[in-house]
Parts: sequence; C-alpha cells; structure tokens
Amino acid sequence: MKTGDVHARRFDSSTFRHGALAERHRHRIANPDTPVRIRYAPPTDTMYIMAKFEYPHTPEVNAARSMLGGPPQNLPSHVGEQFSKLDSLWGSKDANRISNNDSVAAPIPYPTASRTKKDPLYDRAAVREALTAPRSARVVEPTDPRRLHASQPGVTRSGVKYYMGDTYAETGETYADKNNAGNQIPVVYNKSSGQRVILSGHHRATAALLKGEQFDALQVHGD
Repeated sequence: MKTGDVHARRFDSSTFRHGALAERHRHRIANPDTPVRIRYAPPTDTMYIMAKFEYPHTPEVNAARSMLGGPPQNLPSHVGEQFSKLDSLWGSKDANRISNNDSVAAPIPYPTASRTKKDPLYDRAAVREALTAPRSARVVEPTDPRRLHASQPGVTRSGVKYYMGDTYAETGETYADKNNAGNQIPVVYNKSSGQRVILSGHHRATAALLKGEQFDALQVHGD
C-alpha cells in the first residue's frame, strides 16, 4: 500500500486505541493492495488527514458567524431560545419580566459568553488600552442589545429600573460602582469569532432591551 492511497481515514483521541489499531492492522494484511478506508464511530472533534482540516467551533461561535452574514448555519436550540427570549423582551418596557423582586438578583436574560483556557473571555491589555485612551480616541457606538452575550450571571430589577429612568441619561451617574472607571460607560468586547460580549453595563443593556432602543457602548476589538 502506498502512502498516497491513504486519504479518507479520520480519527480523534478517543478512537486511537488498541482495538482500532488492531482492526487496521488486520485490514492491511487481508487487503494489501487496497486503500485504507476504515471508518470508526463519528468522533466529537473530527480531523481529516492528508486532505482538509476541520476545526471544532462552539455553537455560540457558529451562531454569531451566521448573524454576521457568514455561511448559513443552524442556530443551536439553546442559543436560539435565548435570543428568542431577547426578542420577546424587546420594547416590552416591563422590568417585572426580569424579576418581581428588587432585592434579589435574577438570572440575566442574555446567553452567557463562552470561555475556555485556550479562548479567554477577552484581551485584558486591549480593554485596558481602550479604557485609558483619551475620550477623543475612544470608539463609542450605538449598540443593539438583542444579539449580545453576558459576562456576568445576573441583574437586579432595581438596577434595570434605574437605567430605564432619566437619571443616568441626565446626570451620567451610574447605579453602582460610581468610582469604577470601567463602569462609567458600558463596554462591549467584539471577539474575532463574531461574538459580542458585555464586559460592563449589563443593567444598561437590559434596560435598553426593555425600552426597545440602542445604548451607547465603548467598543473593544480582539481575539
């Protein structure tokens, strides 16, 4: 058998075990002149050898790419359901749909941003640079709150109601963390995968969602 004949095998770490190697060895002995086309159980992360390479992507990444006009892909059910919830809250002007209790944090309506050891949530240096840049150099843009991901698990109804009022718009005074430079304006981190993550301003994003309007956010771009 020539090396060039091997073009359709695929594997991942779970399939390269003694049993699989033994099966391949028996096949080679019984069929010395035919290409090896052994297929094992479909792996979770598939790698094609000597042909093309396909790398795994999270459902959130695929969904984000679809929304940015990429190749048509099906929204994973859990992501689609969460975005559908955001659409249903859009313009409802009802903070009670977030929670019926002002004193207890409620689960945030946004899907949670994905993070792994190899794919951290955001580039700290890029965010620090954006926050410390002169105001004239900052990229602040109106942001649609309906297709964002959250970096924190919950919000309070009282905080959302505060931003639905006029005080913040008129005075710029935040509901909490008034002396925190990173909380003076919402920060949205734009990952290269297409996912857009709220780093600060979850209550303001939620309030804008309920009011059915965009909100100003500092835009940071990175991997």
